[in-house]
Amino acid sequence: RRTGVTLQFLWIEYCEACAGAREGRRPYSYSQFCDRYRSSRERVDVTMRQVHRAGEKLFIDYSGQDLRYHYDPSGNIAEIRDLASTAR
Repeated sequence: RRTGVTLQFLWIEYCEACAGAREGRRPYSYSQFCDRYRSSRERVDVTMRQVHRAGEKLFIDYSGQDLRYHYDPSGNIAEIRDLASTAR
């Protein structure tokens, strides 16, 4: 799942992929696409289990959005990248 992507955007991508297919299949309507998308989300388990030895790896990820920080009385604003890290 990507940040800021709507279901309508996914449907448009799906329609473009159907138009580019050689089989000439017709895409689902938007409502049918939404129904099928929701039912597939209910069936799919989105967890991924990994086994790591302690202290072997460091994982760092960008959260996807910047934070705003007021750092002095004059009202200057700093944009901060939000990173999360975990040592495993």
